[in-house]
Amino acid sequence: MQRKQQVTLQEIGRAAGVSAPTVSRVLNRHPGVSGEVRSRVMEAIEALGYDAEPILRKAAVISNAQMHEKRIEIVMFPLPEQNDIFKLSYFNEIYEGCLSALNQSGTARASLLTWERSWQGTADLPETVLKRFRKADGLLLIGSSFPQAVRELKRLNRAIVAIGMGTASDSLDYVSHNDFQAGQVLADYLIDRGCVEIGFFSGSRHSECFTARLNGVMVQALHRLGEKSFSCRYADSTDNKDVMETLAAWLDSGKCPRTLVFSHFVAAYVFYNLLVHRGLKPDRYNIATFDAESDFIPGMVFTSMETFPRQLGFKAAGRVLQLIARPPEAEMPQSILVPCRLKPGNTVRAVPERRETTGSIS
Repeated sequence: MQRKQQVTLQEIGRAAGVSAPTVSRVLNRHPGVSGEVRSRVMEAIEALGYDAEPILRKAAVISNAQMHEKRIEIVMFPLPEQNDIFKLSYFNEIYEGCLSALNQSGTARASLLTWERSWQGTADLPETVLKRFRKADGLLLIGSSFPQAVRELKRLNRAIVAIGMGTASDSLDYVSHNDFQAGQVLADYLIDRGCVEIGFFSGSRHSECFTARLNGVMVQALHRLGEKSFSCRYADSTDNKDVMETLAAWLDSGKCPRTLVFSHFVAAYVFYNLLVHRGLKPDRYNIATFDAESDFIPGMVFTSMETFPRQLGFKAAGRVLQLIARPPEAEMPQSILVPCRLKPGNTVRAVPERRETTGSIS
């Protein structure tokens, strides 16, 4: 008899009438091998004296782990004007946080799907997508706004966590920043520094996140300064051209306050460039925003509310694994709110509170 470990997979394959990769699939308990082929390979292994026990034991452990591995579908919901949600670092970080938690668990794997604009409800979903949702152990939904259709997903899968905005009363678990509270904190900071009139610019009416930030600033401004202390403008989308045109019109109207809060950092940056283009000094305005990027403009540090998107993803993935592990009746929907953090910069100063009429763009 040959020494056991000197027998090669090629020799076993020749004896069984199959290829070496097929022998490997049999040893590793790959599901795509027929019973007849599996029997021939095992007979050849026995006849040649190959010691397959170490490989078979390892394959059994892996197979058992795969049987208990949880399948998680991560679904991205872009805003109407967003062609590629992954161009935004915020959503990339949420996604990375989800993957980090799932990988750490050692019991789950994820796949990614982008929700199409044409899908108004589950009835619009292709059969391939429906099958993915039904087979998944849990769903993670990422977006700053969710269509009503996501409520229907509960019929397909009970373990669902939405990452963005919402409340537990929607019958879904949510993980989001406390954007309303963040707006209040930012408004208080501005008012405490002598600002008496605050304007809010939102890059989209479709974003629940932006709306919560706006509402937080508005409530606090009206509470502390009175009904004439607050105004706001919306762009048609987060597209830079729409943002610039809306801000230019606000400046031209003569009604733009000297203290402005922007729903997202790109809008604040567009406003800064607009002022420079018109020959105006940006330091004549108080500018505050959310998620400001450091060193974006040399020497300028935007006053901003810092958010933690990676933490959102991590907490949401942990929550979906909890829902999978427990019976449905054991869990009531939860809203998990992650606080933001104020980061003062040099774009908020004590300046005279008077509006300024400016020239139009050349």
